[in-house]
Amino acid sequence: MCLRTFSQLLCGLVCGRVAGVSSYSEGVITMVRYRKRQRGEGIVKVGRFWYRDYADPVTGQRVYKSLRTESKEDAEAAVRNERHERWQIAQGLRRDFPKRTLSQLFDEYMEHLGATRRANTVSNQVSVIRKFSRWLDDEMPAWRSLPLTDVDLALFETWQKARIEQGIKPSSVNMECRTLSTVLGYAVRHGYVAQNPIGAGRLARLRFDKEPPRFLSVIEIAKMREVLTGNMLDFFDTALQTGLRLSELTHLRWSDVDFERAYIRVQPQGSEWQPKTRSSIRTIGMRDEVRKVLERRFEQHVGETYVFGGEKPWNRISVGNGFRSGYEKAGIKGCNVHTTRHTFASYAVLSGVSLLALSKILGHSNITTTQIYAHLTPEHLENAMQMIQFKPPKPRVVPKCEENVKGREHAAVSS
Repeated sequence: MCLRTFSQLLCGLVCGRVAGVSSYSEGVITMVRYRKRQRGEGIVKVGRFWYRDYADPVTGQRVYKSLRTESKEDAEAAVRNERHERWQIAQGLRRDFPKRTLSQLFDEYMEHLGATRRANTVSNQVSVIRKFSRWLDDEMPAWRSLPLTDVDLALFETWQKARIEQGIKPSSVNMECRTLSTVLGYAVRHGYVAQNPIGAGRLARLRFDKEPPRFLSVIEIAKMREVLTGNMLDFFDTALQTGLRLSELTHLRWSDVDFERAYIRVQPQGSEWQPKTRSSIRTIGMRDEVRKVLERRFEQHVGETYVFGGEKPWNRISVGNGFRSGYEKAGIKGCNVHTTRHTFASYAVLSGVSLLALSKILGHSNITTTQIYAHLTPEHLENAMQMIQFKPPKPRVVPKCEENVKGREHAAVSS
């Protein structure tokens, strides 16, 4: 027996004794695994798949990590890539990101929302996250264990296509994608991932032709007043004559209504409700039609907190269902609660109200939003075109006071 064979047999028997096995082959395998584990590059095949077999550098315990491949070459390549990543981290070329799954990110972000954002912002963003989670439940049942580092652009492009196939408007899909991009931006800021996979224009926005806002005609308004009754009719008239948003009107309190000076305030209500933006905090005048409706309701609901709802504001879903039923009875299509706001703004522009003044009344944060109603008054552009004159400029007349100043300056220079 040669010396090499004898040394292998001896090492195998020793390793086998240490590991509690009796056969030579098992002892040799244990020895090889031990050596590879010490070098941090061992792989073993268990069943169909290859596993990373190494010793934890901190605890020294044996760790098996599935490489999710049946190919030995792919397993060795995965080990090499992992070793290269560790080298990059040690050299400061790459950050060692904490391990987070997509589900953990969603849970953490929703907790963060409740402490930092307005109630309506929380409601809208949580709704988008839950829709996306339900879609993932159907498409990827194991998505809750998906690492953030494996989340890529293709996942959200598939989500875009699925939402369009469901009949969702492109503008709504773009809004949902912006919300998801905000969530991933939170992960970047906290060091969970290196970059936002759908940020910085990586996820293309859906293009669509913007249609002018739908507003009710005089005949349609009359039909709605015929089919609506009671509280819903009062709500319709108030929304139509003020242009308030749905949430602003449902949270309107009697303390915000001043009958003496004839105005209505839209203001924050602490943790219960916040206006959409800072520009939404405003005071608007009270039209005579609105005053009659509110004075009658005030006499009928003395001592209550909210104009619509009593001690608690009306539920938005209930109001939406009431309007939907009214539109169906009146035979009106393509309208919802927000149509009353478009109707108010449209007739305001047609009546000659400037876009700047209308922007303040509606509580828009930017006059660009109000310009969607500019198409209703093309005569303004026609008048502007008529004001242009192709004439030589008139000579400038210098005022006497300016002549005296120039004369004194000239005298000072001459002296």
